[in-house]
Amino acid sequence: MISCYLAGVCQNGVGAFGVVFYDDKGEVLLKEGGFVGRITKSHAESTAVLVALECCLALGLEKCQFYSSSESLEKQLRGEQVNEEPHLQLLWGEARRMVASLENWAISSIPQEQNQEAEDLAKQALDTRQAYHIRNKARETRAAVRVANTERWKE
Repeated sequence: MISCYLAGVCQNGVGAFGVVFYDDKGEVLLKEGGFVGRITKSHAESTAVLVALECCLALGLEKCQFYSSSESLEKQLRGEQVNEEPHLQLLWGEARRMVASLENWAISSIPQEQNQEAEDLAKQALDTRQAYHIRNKARETRAAVRVANTERWKE
């Protein structure tokens, strides 16, 4: 199953996100990081989730294991915790609708040091005020997913 590591960071009222996808062999499949601007940490985390889910849909993934060092992010995606800020309620609602479109998904909290690549990508985006898009195997994965989905429908 594809794994996705998520991070949202915020310093002095500005935030960024980092998202790193790995294939089932542990090789980097896709990295997305971006500067978001004046936001809270919760907003940065919700942005990370939305970007990750958009990547899942763009890649045609049906299954994904998500990891984050934020327990709050995990609970909000599962719908176990509701953010009090109305605009973030809308973002988390959209994230829950998007994740429901996946056939199989799970999210787990992990120690921050296990999420270092996503954290570093988010911090790099925050420091440079830029976006980063690295797609190592995304094209091959999209093709493989299409073939697998086609084969499944033939059965």
